[in-house]
Amino acid sequence: MSMELFTSFDAQVEKMQKQNKQYIDVFEEYLKIQNLSEKTIRQHIEHIDFYINEFLCHYEPKEMCVGCYELSAFFSPFGIGKDVCTSEYNVSLYSASIKKFYKLMCEKGFIKAEDYQHLLKSLKIEKECWIDELKHGWK
Repeated sequence: MSMELFTSFDAQVEKMQKQNKQYIDVFEEYLKIQNLSEKTIRQHIEHIDFYINEFLCHYEPKEMCVGCYELSAFFSPFGIGKDVCTSEYNVSLYSASIKKFYKLMCEKGFIKAEDYQHLLKSLKIEKECWIDELKHGWK
């Protein structure tokens, strides 16, 4: 990769992560209002930060809304999520955080309702497949 492309990529990632911070801040405030424990709030924030700032920006910077369509790539045995979702429990935790985050993003008008519905459908249909793949040898 040429230095110019590398610099452009870094600039795009930085811009995306700056925007994502605003979404994460909105999410954190929402979680605090829900009277969740600090540990639970921190866990949700860490999951979402990893999903939208690491995973979605890993190969090419993607906007937060694209995350509604990237769950299979994240949870696949070849995706970056395999490094953090090493158990059925972790898959469930990440799924819950992602679902909660994108529900709020939809309610706030940051994503379209059809994008959120796609995410819900993916979670409902594919989550058991991700867990099954995990049980049968992701590593």
